[in-house]
Amino acid sequence: MLNHHFQWLRVGTGTLIVASLLIYIGVRMLFKKERRFNFYRSAKTEKRLFGKASDSDMGKVKSSNSDTVFGGSTCYIDTPFTDVSGDTFFSASSVYFTADSMLGDKATYSGDTVFSTLKLYVPKTWAVRITGDTVMSSIKANPSGAQTDKLLEVTGDFVFSRLEVHCL
Repeated sequence: MLNHHFQWLRVGTGTLIVASLLIYIGVRMLFKKERRFNFYRSAKTEKRLFGKASDSDMGKVKSSNSDTVFGGSTCYIDTPFTDVSGDTFFSASSVYFTADSMLGDKATYSGDTVFSTLKLYVPKTWAVRITGDTVMSSIKANPSGAQTDKLLEVTGDFVFSRLEVHCL
């Protein structure tokens, strides 16, 4: 506001605000604390904010939640589940499913992906059905060609993102 009044720098207010924000983020990255908790976790939910995290135990529940914002994450779903949900914003996430982790014949992975890359690794014996809206996004899902006995339904909105489904 002072620059707009006194005209110290010959740049627009919007440019000055963006530059200030980038300088703040850069200084925070240079002088980050040595011991900082990267995510909040409870028994049923897991949220990751500003950092990389990896977790192999999502809790012994039928549904779990994993959100990732500004960073990267790797999740290993190795406990029985029927519903997994996770939103991914401005980051890259990988979710690994094991062959015996699905309760029943059908399960759901739901979540929104915005300006991100989401990679799902599923067993060869699972069929994957993708439903949801895509806006300027790409979806790459190659079926394994093997006999399928379970169905993983992927739902959510994909905005300027990429979804990759890999059969292991």
